[in-house]
Amino acid sequence: MSREVDRAVSGAARRVRRRAGRLLLRTAALLPPSLLPLLPLAGACSTYRAAAPEVVPAGARVRVTLTPDGGAALASRLGGAVTGVEGEWVGERRDSVDVRVARLLTAPGVRVDWSGPPVAISRGAVQSVERVTVSRSRTALLVGGVAAAGVALLAIVHRGGGASGTPGGGGSPGF
Repeated sequence: MSREVDRAVSGAARRVRRRAGRLLLRTAALLPPSLLPLLPLAGACSTYRAAAPEVVPAGARVRVTLTPDGGAALASRLGGAVTGVEGEWVGERRDSVDVRVARLLTAPGVRVDWSGPPVAISRGAVQSVERVTVSRSRTALLVGGVAAAGVALLAIVHRGGGASGTPGGGGSPGF
């Protein structure tokens, strides 16, 4: 059973990586070439913050850290060595929380892409819930960096564009 789950997880991971790659390429095609080096910074404006399950809205991106017993209880469904999950918050029930898992967090620190139906996680298996929020400081640094890069680029263009000479290339070839 575990090998079947591992094969299913690795196949799902490949499909998710392909979709993410195609989305990244489509996004990059819409950007001006001068902004392409900044594309990896797009995720730098968010951070995870602790949140009570009662206040997390449906659809929010979350990270749920599991207790050691919780990881063991979910091993048959998610695989061994899972310490947490990241994904979309579906909701909560009296005795569990539901997450549409996009990524498994493992004990060795490896993140594994995962897809499937929402996973019900017993409240006793949950060590913590964190919600993705906008980091004001990271956003300010990113905006400031982009603005500084733009000013520097304009200064280079205005100062370096002063080539002089005649339109024809200047005189005879000198043979």
